[in-house]
Amino acid sequence: MRPEKEKSLDEAMKSAGRLLSRRQHTVSELRAKLARREFPKAAIDEAVSSLAERKFLDDANFAESYFSELTAKGLGITRIRLAMRKRGVPPEIFNEVLSRGFSADDEARRAADALKKRHLSFDREKDLSKRKQKMFRYLASRGFSSAVICKVVAAG
Repeated sequence: MRPEKEKSLDEAMKSAGRLLSRRQHTVSELRAKLARREFPKAAIDEAVSSLAERKFLDDANFAESYFSELTAKGLGITRIRLAMRKRGVPPEIFNEVLSRGFSADDEARRAADALKKRHLSFDREKDLSKRKQKMFRYLASRGFSSAVICKVVAAG
């Protein structure tokens, strides 16, 4: 191996280590960040594969923890799917995480909880149809499906 290549791989590993010490990243996120730092593609590929082998970089683990974080924030599946896609989580991993820890009742419960947290702002609206429209818009912005929103707004 040429000394320049060793140096670039070593620097790429150090840079990746610093990035991963702050928070978890997906493989695609880490590749993009290393590319922005102008490391050679070969060094990026080698660094990413080395970190993945040692389980420092794991898309499935990232998706699981990020899913938990976003559901705790009260977001719906649509918004979570968008956030995961933005972070570079492969759709098959997202679907696997979704199938393991989620049901339609969970989403309806989380939507109802989100409305309860904001009930004072909705209760100020005297007109019932306007109040329901505000509730619908709020839940839609949080990423809940229209079927779940209709169910929760009609019940509450």
